[in-house]
Amino acid sequence: MGVSRLRVLGALACMLALFAFAAFAHTVAELEGIASNELVPDISAAAGAALAVDYAGKTEAYLTDLAANGRTIGLRTAGSNALSSIYVKPVLEVFSMTLAVVQAPSVQALEDKMTAIANGTAPEMVRASAIEALKEIYIGEVNKAMRTTASLKTLAADMTKTHELRLAAAKAYYFMSKGAVKVVSIPVLENTAATYASDELAYAAGELLGALYVGFFPKTQAEYEALAISGANLVLRVAGQVGLKLFLYDKPVVTLETKILDLLNIYPEYRQAYRDALAYQYGL
Repeated sequence: MGVSRLRVLGALACMLALFAFAAFAHTVAELEGIASNELVPDISAAAGAALAVDYAGKTEAYLTDLAANGRTIGLRTAGSNALSSIYVKPVLEVFSMTLAVVQAPSVQALEDKMTAIANGTAPEMVRASAIEALKEIYIGEVNKAMRTTASLKTLAADMTKTHELRLAAAKAYYFMSKGAVKVVSIPVLENTAATYASDELAYAAGELLGALYVGFFPKTQAEYEALAISGANLVLRVAGQVGLKLFLYDKPVVTLETKILDLLNIYPEYRQAYRDALAYQYGL
């Protein structure tokens, strides 16, 4: 074990001891303390994700600055996720109306704003804040016959766009394709010979495959772990990540934190499952 890893272990032990007294509930101040420590980025980010719930009442300007300039990944995540919840709300309100009431100018104004953010030149976590809202806009537009599902696949593969815009389109594409067996059946999604026009399409396909496993063909924790660690492609690894985290939500905070340290800089999809579970536990 290298000296740097020993230092990380020692510092983490001190950090875990500091927050052990709050194992069953974390205050905003405690979450801010964890999010402000970037010694282990995934732990910092998990705290930031939990903190976003409490930050959703802050102004858009404050959160945009935090997402762009927060000094740790945890603080930037808090800003980005809180912004995301703010951006999604008006989109859902617009598309909850009947077709006769939905006004194209209102939809276009929302889409223009979210596109400008997701496809702009702002820092990564600011762009990421628009992904969910843009996804919901695309889904709403298809449902209201304002856009085709095929156009979403094209947009998700457009390399002149940012990763964030492509991901929003890819997520919407697979959501709207759920009834198309040739696109989203488990054998099709499990096909390791399949090619994808972008990593974003592969990632979104993996999310859907994971949801199909959980809903209809559940696997064991060990099977999900094997997929998340060594799945033959991104689709299978993300599917493993989606299924695995459901087994982790009830694990103690210290167990999740320790596992994340063990996974430092390896197995990103496997580690993401633990990060998501930790964010959930921090938010209780």
